[in-house]
Amino acid sequence: MLNLKSGFQSLTYQAISANEIALGMYVIDDMLPQANWPEGHAEKVDNLIATLEQLRGFWVTKLSWASGIIVATKR
Repeated sequence: MLNLKSGFQSLTYQAISANEIALGMYVIDDMLPQANWPEGHAEKVDNLIATLEQLRGFWVTKLSWASGIIVATKR
């Protein structure tokens, strides 16, 4: 699992690309809105979720647990 606090968006897309090539599972947390998010972060998270939901060849499950978890697995 990657900690994507810094470089959140670009590292996430790199991880997705790596998963499409070799790995079967991608897990990311902090997907539910948080009071301490900087301005503009919610939009980045929304865009990321939309991107994950459009991945071909993956099942994407969103869990409203703790800070919000998304699990994407290869079909």
